[in-house]
Amino acid sequence: MTPPTLLPAGGGFQVESLSATTNTLWIHLATTAEVACCPVCGQTTRRVHSRYRRTLADLPWNRVAVRLHLRVRQFFCANRACERAIFTAPVPELAARYARKTDRLQEALSLIGYALGGEAGARLATELGLLVSPDTLLNRVRQVGVTAASQSPVRVVGGDDWAFKKGCRYGTVLVDRERHRLRDLLPDRSAESLSAWLRHHPEAEIVSRDRASAYAAAARDGAPQAKQVADRFHLLKNTGDLLERVLTRHYRQLQETTSHLAAEQAAVAPVPASAVEQPRSPRPPTQEEQDSASRRERRLARYERVVELHQQGYGQRALSRKTGLARNTVRTWLEAGTFPEQAPRPPRSSKLTPFVADLRQRWSQEARSGVQLFAEIQAQGFTGRIALVQRCIQSWRAQSRASPQRHREEPPAPRTVLWRLLGYFSKTDTDLRQKQTQFVEHLCQLCREVKTVQELARRFTRMVKERCSSDLDAWLAEAKASRLGELKSFAKSLLQDYAAVGEALTSEYSNGQVEGQVNRLKLIKRSMYGRARFDLLRARVLPMHKAA
Repeated sequence: MTPPTLLPAGGGFQVESLSATTNTLWIHLATTAEVACCPVCGQTTRRVHSRYRRTLADLPWNRVAVRLHLRVRQFFCANRACERAIFTAPVPELAARYARKTDRLQEALSLIGYALGGEAGARLATELGLLVSPDTLLNRVRQVGVTAASQSPVRVVGGDDWAFKKGCRYGTVLVDRERHRLRDLLPDRSAESLSAWLRHHPEAEIVSRDRASAYAAAARDGAPQAKQVADRFHLLKNTGDLLERVLTRHYRQLQETTSHLAAEQAAVAPVPASAVEQPRSPRPPTQEEQDSASRRERRLARYERVVELHQQGYGQRALSRKTGLARNTVRTWLEAGTFPEQAPRPPRSSKLTPFVADLRQRWSQEARSGVQLFAEIQAQGFTGRIALVQRCIQSWRAQSRASPQRHREEPPAPRTVLWRLLGYFSKTDTDLRQKQTQFVEHLCQLCREVKTVQELARRFTRMVKERCSSDLDAWLAEAKASRLGELKSFAKSLLQDYAAVGEALTSEYSNGQVEGQVNRLKLIKRSMYGRARFDLLRARVLPMHKAA
């Protein structure tokens, strides 16, 4: 008996013979249907005209390629008025018309292409015995994915933008919040395209979105019956941006606070006299230091040019066009009042990080031998190399050799300070937490505006996290009554989007799922190595359906 796995599930075939070559198994089949239906007029007939052979590729058997040699009947159409005199009996259980692959092979290729894309999918298919090119896989995904898109109704829609190329071209991603899956992609992030999509889905009752004005206008126009919910993450992000703008404008206060705390620390714990080594001739700067100095000079020249043009009466937009800088950069430089130095990169964590505090303590106790310090922390469980210890104490020696007049503490970046103002301090290092707390307290004493913004920002953050919608009106009134332009601007934007912000403080919906789908989309896009045209990318990220 012929194994049933060799034949299609629908029947109507018989195996005539089997043959094998070096790399291929040939299965010779013949159709057994005695009656066929004309594909044009639908008339049934029994009159056989002739027979011909079709060759179809099928799923491999134990990684050996399988080819079906199919003998198919051709029939005369019984309807003399039909334009089709002769037709071939279809085999829908096996393959489509004119196809060179069976349906089950096409489905397997579609699944491989959907999961892995072209190049990776072709490599896997080759290992499984499916000889196929990357382009064939991608074409199969494009054909199946676009035609099989889901048309089920959607009640809760989440939308956000995503970047084809960051800063240049963006699209829109739409997510079915209740089914937890991507619903559609739009080729741009304009209000017109989103509004048109929503008009085709009048069943939408809730639209969760970020705070972009284009999306708000699209939701009002395309789905006036739906409630709009502002994304809570973007509300908190807007609060952080508010704090950062205020801190950038008070950059001098950051410098004064840093200098004051450094002076207090030097007075409490002066450097021992024995620790100060004799000054040596300065070493020549490294190539990296020269490049860094050159970049700073160019940045300083551009800053001075912006200030000079601003004094001549140029506005921010005109300055942006004339200098080629982003308008946010121009605004940040003008609000700073002085040249904003770039904050140094924070040190990366390494195997030595848990032992730095002990090394610093031993260093203050006159232990200056790298070999000795390495042996001590090695006994405590340090598994790294001695080069890490030597590099660490080398920087401390350089600091001790530096002249007090030449040494200047650089203030932390405004983005770093804003987290401290919101109450996020170090959880592991007690000394660092104490220093960060002192920095915030002194900065708030030095600048009353920073203190005001900190209090209002913390209250708004707590209000969003705890969903206290009843406190929103009081907070807006207090923010509008303040004398800070940044707070007034933020309160004005919240009032313009008042209904959506109020829903964000009461509704369970937000854009967390949407952000996750954007992350998945980015991963798929980057794994396609430049082959992510919109139609193909849309086919790969939408839910996969079996081909008909």
